[in-house]
Amino acid sequence: ALGWEQRARIDDHIARYGGEEFVVTLPNTDLKGAMVIVERLRADLPLPAEGPAGSEMKISCSAGVAEWDGTETVRELVARADEALYLAKNTGRDQTVAARGPVRESGTPA
Repeated sequence: ALGWEQRARIDDHIARYGGEEFVVTLPNTDLKGAMVIVERLRADLPLPAEGPAGSEMKISCSAGVAEWDGTETVRELVARADEALYLAKNTGRDQTVAARGPVRESGTPA
């Protein structure tokens, strides 16, 4: 993932989640710290990059960041991060958006 592994802490992990999507886990990191780390990762992307036949192509990165509240399932956590990712994509791209806190069945934030 563009050399990110060389800057990761020993317990951090990155994995491809879909075609162009990745999941990054940052244990023992709060939302504010995760936002800082993700912004650093975005800043480190090679811009511009070399495309096919030596052409220049722009690489951008939209990110959604969520902090686990200790009670939600992995599916709920990923859904919140995914919602933030799509908000980042739909409001201009090439930015990081923090997820809202989890919402319980009552409809109120946890």
